[in-house]
Amino acid sequence: MKPTSSQPVRAAIYLRISLDREMDGLAIDRQREDCEKLAQFRGWEIVETYVDQSISASDKTKKRPAYLRMVADYEAGLLDAIVCYDLDRLARQPRELEDWIDRAESRGLLLVTANGDADLGTDGGRMYARIKAAVARAEVERKGARQSRAHVQRARQGRPPKGVCPMGYTTAGELIPHEAEAVRAIYAAFLRGDSLHGIARALSGAQADGEAAGVPRVPLHSRTIVLERNARRQAEGKQLRPVPDDKPWSPSTVLGILRNPRYAGYSVYTSKDTRRQEAGESRRKALPSSRMRTGSSSSGSGRRSSKQINGGQFRTFSTTLPA
Repeated sequence: MKPTSSQPVRAAIYLRISLDREMDGLAIDRQREDCEKLAQFRGWEIVETYVDQSISASDKTKKRPAYLRMVADYEAGLLDAIVCYDLDRLARQPRELEDWIDRAESRGLLLVTANGDADLGTDGGRMYARIKAAVARAEVERKGARQSRAHVQRARQGRPPKGVCPMGYTTAGELIPHEAEAVRAIYAAFLRGDSLHGIARALSGAQADGEAAGVPRVPLHSRTIVLERNARRQAEGKQLRPVPDDKPWSPSTVLGILRNPRYAGYSVYTSKDTRRQEAGESRRKALPSSRMRTGSSSSGSGRRSSKQINGGQFRTFSTTLPA
């Protein structure tokens, strides 16, 4: 709804950063400062600030909670204007941008960026916004192709996949003895017939008598990783990150460990075609074509091996915990 001359413009500030590795909020604060200055310069009243921290806008399947709330608030007539630091903070999908352009043209939405590059209130601003969105989308696709190629290269070189390290390993890939022992105990208890709930209770230190025997109490791996990173940050003189509470284990977390192919020496790469297959087709049937097995390592140092997969030679790194 377009405000009248006697009504103040109700402005919302939208802030987003795709990946905040430090999680210190400094990047968000910089965006906030510039956006607030622009709103004050225009004489607009800031009624709400929406923040999506460490959330990408490139993947259209990902939900941006603050963004969706802002859209709902605008549709409810609570906002007249939106200020963001840059257009790609708001939308990286051309379809999303067209929705905002439609709102600007048909309903009088005021949308400006702190870097001064886009103003949907002018035909030149709308043209620039469309060009920039198309360029941003092309860069997302190029980046995805580069990353996919890098994943295949790592497999061929026998290097472990990137991502969050599994329980039993540090972020540097070194063994954490007490967690490694817990992983072996989890598998042993499951093979004996213990339930997922029983194993979860044992890991939380709350098991009944005779339940999941041999499974030690250990904190969640996510907490261990934060503590490890904080120790490194403290040595570097950086601000420490919040440490999550030591919560009880859930059966689903235990199941995730049992189903993790890296403990069996597998390096798994699921292609985009497999992820996009139609609902109803079993992913389990599709995965073997993209699953690469290595021999287990009894020394803990890891071992490379080669296997013919779909006509290509791949070398993978054994991630099996030492016995």
